[in-house]
Amino acid sequence: MSILDSEKVKATFFATHKTPLNKVIQHSGHSLGVHPNFLPGSSQGKNTSEIINNLLSFVPNGTCIRTHCLVQSTPIFLEMFSIKSSLLYDFSLITPGLDLFRKIPLNFNNITFYRLIYQWEDDFCFDL
Repeated sequence: MSILDSEKVKATFFATHKTPLNKVIQHSGHSLGVHPNFLPGSSQGKNTSEIINNLLSFVPNGTCIRTHCLVQSTPIFLEMFSIKSSLLYDFSLITPGLDLFRKIPLNFNNITFYRLIYQWEDDFCFDL
């Protein structure tokens, strides 16, 4: 965060659990999103609703989501975005080769959220 602050760059951090660092991130003017783990045995909860509600309990104003290991499906997204929350943006689909800074609206069953272009992964990076 010190490098971001010295360069006057704001970032979004994705929280997996409650920690004092979440408040430091927000007080520094950065955004906090949620990073749900929908894989079996997740420590965040037993099902989609429980996991999302758990994360939103300590990131109540989070607008962004990036699923752990990019685990996603239309049913997960419908359940995730139907929960009353501030979540609007998804970063859970890796999109190499697409232009950056695009916002793609998705609408399923009158539930609208936005997929944002994402070109980074824990074990892979792209030259831009």
